[in-house]
Amino acid sequence: MTTLREFLRKLRVWFRPPRRLRFTRAGGLLTGAIVALGFATLNTGNNLLYLVLGGLLGLIMLSGWLSEQVLRRIVIRRRLPRAGVASQPIRIAYEVTNLKRRFPSVALEFIEAGLTTPAFLAIAAPGKTAVARSELRIEQRGVHRLDEITA
Repeated sequence: MTTLREFLRKLRVWFRPPRRLRFTRAGGLLTGAIVALGFATLNTGNNLLYLVLGGLLGLIMLSGWLSEQVLRRIVIRRRLPRAGVASQPIRIAYEVTNLKRRFPSVALEFIEAGLTTPAFLAIAAPGKTAVARSELRIEQRGVHRLDEITA
């Protein structure tokens, strides 16, 4: 029983996508329209609708692949000051190193608990390091642990 449970847990971890994807309003509307077009294509059997449906599905696949490539092979280092004051903004910097040889990483946004505004980096050129800055506000005194950066 435990081996089956362990096997199912490993299988779930293996099939879990590397990132959680969320639809924007426009993306949800586009996906809904493509599903509706798919049903219309099946009902009518029109070859032109099959061509349009294939093109739109290909665009969705291309968009997903490109957005995944932006996040591959980048290294993010958080740079903090030595000390900060409670309830005062602390300047925080993210050094982003793009390890890809040919393709840039564009439009990276860093979200972290406590950030007043997300840090945004327009472009990280291939093989280069770029810096994005933001402000962090911590309300309590003492040691504060920063766990995870969401890009």
